[in-house]
Amino acid sequence: AGTDVVVSGSYAYISGVASSSAKPDLFVFDISNPTAPVLVKSVDVGAGGINGLFVKGNYLYAAASLDSKELMIFDISTPSATYLAAGADLTGTANGLSVIVKDTLLAVSRVQSSNKEIYFYDVTNPLIPSLLSTKDVAGDVNDFTTSPTHLYAISSAASEDILTYDITDLLSPTWISTYNLSDGTQDISIAFQDPNILFIGNLADQLVIVDATDPSDMVEQTSVPTGGAEQD
Repeated sequence: AGTDVVVSGSYAYISGVASSSAKPDLFVFDISNPTAPVLVKSVDVGAGGINGLFVKGNYLYAAASLDSKELMIFDISTPSATYLAAGADLTGTANGLSVIVKDTLLAVSRVQSSNKEIYFYDVTNPLIPSLLSTKDVAGDVNDFTTSPTHLYAISSAASEDILTYDITDLLSPTWISTYNLSDGTQDISIAFQDPNILFIGNLADQLVIVDATDPSDMVEQTSVPTGGAEQD
């Protein structure tokens, strides 16, 4: 099953969860001709597969289900020779779900467990991710988005829907607020759009629009029925 896709230049990177640990989990396609994509590389990362991707420069960052390396960093400087170059083992065995990079700050999330659900890393050197801090959340942290000054996480927790961090100092992401939506259901995706608007997708088939002009005092504006869950 495919789980995520990102594009860099004329290449598309697709992650998946396979039926067997012996099957590939990452696929690289040459999309120079979009009507005839060509598979140029596949990578098997082991049991569990990959749930989320983010590309920046010559590196592809992945949130994975492998217990020994929930954060994976691939070198894609030569897309047809993409390889796993680095990573990090998050405490415990909960699966990685989503990953995002803002300049030199990386955030990776995971399924709710007795361990932390959000991990922040300094990736000034992507091959040596350095742990900065962690955050305990009462639910799965499903997705991230960023504005120029803030990072937003969306969780499945009933009372912790939107978690907001000030990331003005990339080496010291600071939690500033939690916002509880009125939708009363699990929220699974989030996106940011200027001027300071957040779009949240949930399992109640709604796209919820939130004014985040003041990230510490958000205002829910409206919701739009979509007829299906908004995965991304």
